[in-house]
Amino acid sequence: MLSGASPDKEGVAKLLDEISSSQGLDWKIDNQVLFFETVVGSPAKVMETEPQIVVTPAKMEPDCKKILTSAQVEFELGSPKLTSLGKESIAEAFECLDSINYLITGHTDNVGSDINNLRLSYERAKSVKNYLVILGVDASRLSIEGLGESQPVADNETALGRAQNRRIEFTQK
Repeated sequence: MLSGASPDKEGVAKLLDEISSSQGLDWKIDNQVLFFETVVGSPAKVMETEPQIVVTPAKMEPDCKKILTSAQVEFELGSPKLTSLGKESIAEAFECLDSINYLITGHTDNVGSDINNLRLSYERAKSVKNYLVILGVDASRLSIEGLGESQPVADNETALGRAQNRRIEFTQK
């Protein structure tokens, strides 16, 4: 009876009959108030029920293009280890990854050697892929590459520019 489906009036009445008879009670509903009464006693008000309107908010569809192009994936300084905020950004991006294959590309700023930045950008892309796999994305749908500092999107002479150049990009394949 209580298997998750909403019972009909007849089912509710049957359930109330079972409960009340096992307790030596009788029941009635008067003006949306449920009364149980002892078989030989006077009615006792047990519970009032008011009509309720349950509003379930519609699930907002994420702006996937914006998320996949501007995800703020953060890593620990000089490391491929994701921060908590980085994991949140990837989880948000995860909602946008449909059944298409993706290339995950890591980029860095120009601080450090070219070789180190190339390795770091690759390791960061790999960390993002690994986290997406943990979230349930099929690993065979994800490719990775690291481009180091070779494709800046901002001026590496300012802190803001360097921050913008340290990024992860998702590209449909």
